[in-house]
Amino acid sequence: MGIIVLLAAILIVVITIICLPVSYSCMLYIGSPFHISGTLCWLGRAFSYTWQYTYGNRPQTEWYLLWKKQQSAPLSTQDAKMTKEQQEAVLHELKKEAHTVTYDELHTADSAVDTAETHKKHFSWKSLVCTEDFALAFFTWLQDILCISRIRTLTLAGTLGLTAPHKTGMLAGALYAVIPASTSDLHFNFTAEEYDCTVHAVGRICLVAAAACSITFLLSRPVRHVLAQWHAARKGENHG
Repeated sequence: MGIIVLLAAILIVVITIICLPVSYSCMLYIGSPFHISGTLCWLGRAFSYTWQYTYGNRPQTEWYLLWKKQQSAPLSTQDAKMTKEQQEAVLHELKKEAHTVTYDELHTADSAVDTAETHKKHFSWKSLVCTEDFALAFFTWLQDILCISRIRTLTLAGTLGLTAPHKTGMLAGALYAVIPASTSDLHFNFTAEEYDCTVHAVGRICLVAAAACSITFLLSRPVRHVLAQWHAARKGENHG
């Protein structure tokens, strides 16, 4: 009896820990240079992961595990030089192989292209996705995710102007109708194209609830129909 009580207590603790919400923060800068970053935190820094990317640069990551910062050891100058030499050697070999392509290799490549084109023709995902049933399932899933994500802060700031005035007006009307409180610092340029806008969102989400919503979406009839058609096209069973 004592073992059963202990196992039940352990199970309750595990479920409680799993159901604890994960804090997130997202930042998107639409401008020059384009920048996007995101952070996930669970139990403070028991687990924390940050990813950021600026256009033209390599993505950067930072993460904590059990309140300790984890980082990879940087390459030494000698290792970096060797890596560069190895890359040049591989590039040289590829150039040599490019001049010695055989007929069999060309035939194999043509066959692969033909097969890919056949699969592409057989599987028309646009006609399956652009349906009322799939749109209803997708937006239901999106609504559930937004409801459980508990967005505490959502701000849009800066200036935004699209390629045409009517497009800017349609976007402005949609934003004012959906999130009017978040667009007080956002200005629209109706005379010229301009991208200088920052979107910032902070909130919490329960991963168990998000996983449950996603599983329900994946098991819905429209998604199962799309996956079945895709699987049939890959196996060559769809000859339509």
